[in-house]
Amino acid sequence: MKTYGEQFESALKCQTREEAEHWMETEVTQYIEQYGGTPEEAIGIIKHNLGYMAGYYSSDTADKIRNLFSANHPGYSAFKTVSK
Repeated sequence: MKTYGEQFESALKCQTREEAEHWMETEVTQYIEQYGGTPEEAIGIIKHNLGYMAGYYSSDTADKIRNLFSANHPGYSAFKTVSK
């Protein structure tokens, strides 16, 4: 089982949307195996955790997480995904 920090650090290794989608598929599978639930629930929780963790990093890192995973910090849901 990964910590939130380990999960976030592994997500940051993704450089493209394709890599991020593959990463998410793997994480969702692992989440469901460990905790149960539906894929939709797992995706929501993982994105929430990524967005929350991004709030502790630089703006560039937060932008990367928003762009690759469409994950926003829960306190900043008004921010839109930035395309670069």
